[in-house]
Amino acid sequence: MKRTYRIFFSVFFVMMLIVVLSVAVNAEEYSGQCGDDLIWKLDTVSGELLISGTGNMYNYSFKTDGTTAPWGVYASEIKSVIIDDGVTNVGAYAFYECKTITNVLIGEGVTEIGNYAFYDCDGITMLKLPSTLQIISQYAFYDCDGFTSLTFPDNLKTIGSYAFHGCGKVTSLVMDDSLETIGSYAFGSCIEIRTIVMSQSLKTIGSYAFNSCISLIFLDLPASLKTIGESAFYRCWSMIDVTFNGNLDRIGLFAFEMCDDLESAYFYGEVNNFNISIFVSCDHVTIYCIEGSEIHSYVKRNKVDYELITCIHDYISEYREPTCTKSAYTEMICKKCGESKIYAENEKATGHSFTVYIDNNNATCFNNSTATAICDNGCGALDTVEIDGTMLGHIFTNYINDNNQTCINNTTATALCDHGCGTRDTVIIEGTALGHNYTNYINDNNADCIHDGTKTAVCDNGCGASDTIIIEGSALGHSFTNYINDNNNDCIHDGTKTAVCDNGCGASDTIIIEGSALGHSFTNYVIIIEQTCTINGEKEAYCDNGCGEKNVIIEKAEGHIPTEWIVIEEPTYYDEGYQIKNCTVCSEVVNTEVIPVLIYNGFPDVWDASWYAEGIEYCFKHGYI
Repeated sequence: MKRTYRIFFSVFFVMMLIVVLSVAVNAEEYSGQCGDDLIWKLDTVSGELLISGTGNMYNYSFKTDGTTAPWGVYASEIKSVIIDDGVTNVGAYAFYECKTITNVLIGEGVTEIGNYAFYDCDGITMLKLPSTLQIISQYAFYDCDGFTSLTFPDNLKTIGSYAFHGCGKVTSLVMDDSLETIGSYAFGSCIEIRTIVMSQSLKTIGSYAFNSCISLIFLDLPASLKTIGESAFYRCWSMIDVTFNGNLDRIGLFAFEMCDDLESAYFYGEVNNFNISIFVSCDHVTIYCIEGSEIHSYVKRNKVDYELITCIHDYISEYREPTCTKSAYTEMICKKCGESKIYAENEKATGHSFTVYIDNNNATCFNNSTATAICDNGCGALDTVEIDGTMLGHIFTNYINDNNQTCINNTTATALCDHGCGTRDTVIIEGTALGHNYTNYINDNNADCIHDGTKTAVCDNGCGASDTIIIEGSALGHSFTNYINDNNNDCIHDGTKTAVCDNGCGASDTIIIEGSALGHSFTNYVIIIEQTCTINGEKEAYCDNGCGEKNVIIEKAEGHIPTEWIVIEEPTYYDEGYQIKNCTVCSEVVNTEVIPVLIYNGFPDVWDASWYAEGIEYCFKHGYI
């Protein structure tokens, strides 16, 4: 298998060189120095970054948008990285977060891949590692979840902490026998790993090295292994079988914690200070150990489920090629006892191949014909496909009249399929419907005052259909003779009288009784303003019929009517008198007049100059004489 990988990568490498040489002369390129004797060149058209020369690459660091390497500013344009033979290392942070890289070819001569070199390059789908590689440093391929399998080269000795942590699509690991150390968290959260072929020189597995590898089922640890760190296989909950093939100096606490499905743990050697706490939460595990070993003593003493190993297995490996329906697998068979273990390989089932199809000539009116082929791989599987467009379809030629026409439906004719499939086809013979015939109409006697009556006939053909027509002018009309007074006249409106139709249809007729309005009657007047000689009087009355109508009468003032003069004070020879006229209606004084003083005219027989004339005048004025 390793030979196959080498051939593949060699061919791929040659193809990539051809691509490099075929780039147009005018392609935009960037270049510079990346080691004392190394240069880099980026072709932005092909996206290829080539590093060539001899010696070590410079180490770099990271910034918020990626690596500080000189090609970092073009990181989004890099699609493939080719590191030429002669380069001796890949510098730290060299391709940090270069997410567009898909292919990485590292040439012979590189012995170390530096810290964070390809950190979070999650676009890498093809990775070729050189046979000279000895160290993969910490975080080198952290979160590179693009590639699906990893095969490590012959001389690799160390895989650093977190080196492949989070490579979530890797399904299998194949380690060469040179590998000695796997650092802590190196393959943590590689959730798709199902198989691991361990190095037979492996000495150390760091803490949490394979934590959360939740798809791992079988684990066969080499006899060379001496140390397993704390929680190394924590939460590998699909694991059902683990085998320890040698003596271990130490297994860290909780090494297999929460491996919930673990059923069998085989110990073919001793473990210093063995403690069942390495299997915390593994509720179904059974310990298989050598009789008389310290582990045997421990499990007996602590009443742990165990069984004794009756055979120290000597396995031979037999590779089973993939078939049409089964993936490739390796079967480990013990030469002593025949016990077998199956390990899945990365090669999937090939699937069937069908090329030579033979027509089955089984087309029908409803279905296409089919053709069948036998799998070209010789597995005997059959595949049957439908040959589109081969369906026969029905043919109908001999139609016979069904004589089933009615008044409203045409007759039909029916034929059987000429192919003998039994299918019938029925068609309509246009224009064969009989049509209705109505001659015997009978009066329905349903005329009323406003609607004409009807007459109805049943179809002469006996189909049960009926036809109803109106008898024009047959409406009776209303008749009103018996009018009754509605007694609804009032002061201003004539009353009405109403009659119900004599025909009993319920219609009614109301007419006005001319001249029947009562007219208003006002008798009970109430004085609102008293009439005087100078002020108009006002009185009002409401209609005696109770209609609410009000009548108001204004009585106009007629003026004073004076009496004759009435002397109130008679005049004297010394004072005026006065007289008045009163109104004969209201007695108001309407006129006042002064009466002049009386005039003394003397006596004819008294001489005005006599001595007694003045005395006579005085006595006369005072009424003495």
